[in-house]
Amino acid sequence: MKTNQLLVLALLIIVMQHALGQETIESKVHKRMRKSPDSVFDLREIPEKWRNESAVIIATRVEYEYKKQLLANKFNCDFYLRKRILLNDKAAVEHFSEFSFSQLGARTFNRDGVFLNVKIIKPDGTEHFVNTSEAVRMSQQSGAYRSRTKASYSKLAITNLEVGDIIDFYYVIIRTLVPAKELGGSWLEFDPVIMNLTEEYPILNGSLSFLLDQKTYINLSAVNGVSEPVHSRKEDKDLYTIKYSDLEKSFGKEWSFPLRQEPAVRFKVVYNTTTGGIQSRNFLGIPGRVKTKVQQSEYLKLMNNNYVSAGIKPPAYSQAVKYVKRNQLENNIDFLPKELFYFLRHYLYFNSFKYYGMYVPNYYAIDDYEFIKVFSQLLTRYKIDHELILGMNKSLGSIEQAVFPNEITPGIKIGENGNTAYIFMPGLHTCYGEIPLFLTNSRIIKKADYASNNSHIAFDSIISKDAKNNSETRNITVTFKTDSVQQVVIEENIVLEGQSKNTINNFLIMDSDFLSQEFNSMSQKFKMSKTDFQSFTTQLSNVNVKDDFIKRKENYQEYLKTVNSFTEVKLDTVFIINTGRYSINNLFEYGSSYQTPDLVSIAGDYIIVEAGKLLGRHIEIEERNRQRTLDIYLDYPKTYTWNIDIKIPEGYTAENTDHMNISLENQTGIFSGKASVEEEYIRLNVEKIYKTDFLPISLWPDLLMMLDEANRYTEQKIVLVKK
Repeated sequence: MKTNQLLVLALLIIVMQHALGQETIESKVHKRMRKSPDSVFDLREIPEKWRNESAVIIATRVEYEYKKQLLANKFNCDFYLRKRILLNDKAAVEHFSEFSFSQLGARTFNRDGVFLNVKIIKPDGTEHFVNTSEAVRMSQQSGAYRSRTKASYSKLAITNLEVGDIIDFYYVIIRTLVPAKELGGSWLEFDPVIMNLTEEYPILNGSLSFLLDQKTYINLSAVNGVSEPVHSRKEDKDLYTIKYSDLEKSFGKEWSFPLRQEPAVRFKVVYNTTTGGIQSRNFLGIPGRVKTKVQQSEYLKLMNNNYVSAGIKPPAYSQAVKYVKRNQLENNIDFLPKELFYFLRHYLYFNSFKYYGMYVPNYYAIDDYEFIKVFSQLLTRYKIDHELILGMNKSLGSIEQAVFPNEITPGIKIGENGNTAYIFMPGLHTCYGEIPLFLTNSRIIKKADYASNNSHIAFDSIISKDAKNNSETRNITVTFKTDSVQQVVIEENIVLEGQSKNTINNFLIMDSDFLSQEFNSMSQKFKMSKTDFQSFTTQLSNVNVKDDFIKRKENYQEYLKTVNSFTEVKLDTVFIINTGRYSINNLFEYGSSYQTPDLVSIAGDYIIVEAGKLLGRHIEIEERNRQRTLDIYLDYPKTYTWNIDIKIPEGYTAENTDHMNISLENQTGIFSGKASVEEEYIRLNVEKIYKTDFLPISLWPDLLMMLDEANRYTEQKIVLVKK
């Protein structure tokens, strides 16, 4: 009996300690965020120039802390955010009347937790705190079908907000991580953080800081007017702070690369107590010191460590060698790189490895660097000249500004009969020679003098195909239903080439469209293992054409709502004609048929056909965004073509269609339309071309002119008259 009483007492003490621990965490966070002196969070006035802004951020403070726990192999990774915002109009009041966030409170039996605190300050100075316990748990929905998942979030309504109020809140995430063991040491590699300092509203005062423990490394890029971080000491640790003020709101313009044009910071943190392993993948500098520039020798080292043939070859390499030997490809040098690419694509997505009793596709274990390393080793084995390259998503900046390898894309450049082919880590449907979208027309680093011991890096550029080679052609036929001339059937045949096909093929192509072709093509060229053969045949047997049709139809229905100007669409069918998976010159082609009552209206003896709607939605620049100060970045040069046949219903004739004829061309692009009446059809041929992916601000008026003309055209109508 006494033992049971002692046990109960011990349990009570544990529960009380846990409760006190939770309270301590919350109170500690609150004390830090509300009671620590920071004069900018006492301000209530804003500059006169921002009186007409919807809201003004009086102060914002973001703090990242990376600290190893004393006498424990645990690492604290904490995030602190506080903002103070003046609401100047009803739009701002509505915007801040609701908060969404993760589940709040301390987590069970550890220091972790998520904490939110919201304070409202009225114009007369009175203050009140919002009760965050009134937040409502919401279920997360995701995917093309809006399917429910177990994930959830909380939503908090902020009531009684008024124009002139100040909302002052903090949001804190406390995390504890366990470093991995590596070569007798420990390491943690955090995901990169990429952030614009500009926001939707202007900022009066802002700061961003990083507290770093010993053996913690940080690589950081501050661009477009952001000052270098200032070093100080706090809690016997290194603290780096970036302060900024009087920052105008984000331009929020279409076709902008904010990280290239607005104040921005990119950084990555690594905790590392060993000199091996991850060193070559992270450009590590000095622990506790911010590293803001990567030396050319480090780019070369990255290539040498991750590309050059050395040591035991990985399974992908040996399997590829067997594939080449089996198909007697050794002497077919011109054809070999392409064959290797499609073999390795197949190896990634249709071969597997065993992990804890489960078979996992190989792409889970092979990253971009490993893929390029294997490909380079194979090209070297078969004496095929190539260059190793490093590129960076051009929306982030130029390759010279890269500060950590996560933002770098490795690749290979091969000369082929006077042409150039680029190799990158493939996706499931990537073709040989395809260039990732945001690497086109960008600078790259290449390894020069590859065969020499004096290798060094040089700079080059990836040149994009022109607008004609990145195209989308829509062949459209419109027919009136016999039982109702107000209801039409629209049949489309869509052909996409170059970069354009990658905008849609990934969510339209289903297993039933390509698995059989993949199996028949690749199984004949190399000997599958028994396990992979069984896995592949199982995949084939599990393909459900009916289910795939339903999935594709649901996906395309959502797509039609996005790209079309119709409010009501009934999709009858959508089908793949050509997947375009086996050659960069292959076209991706599909067809669809749908009905809509939104294209025509009846007025007595007249049928009014809103023919311009068949072009779908075009970019429309709102009046407030027509004044622009930034250069223009588009994703790639492209051509859109519409060939439209509208069948004239029996008993009607078409009125004059001259208003559908137009031709406009300037330095930014082309918009043209030609209309004719031929026998029983009205024929429209429309073309829209973006000539380049970059335009200086001086050409903004020309681009506006083309966009406005395209939008005017979508409003044009054709009248059919009863005979």
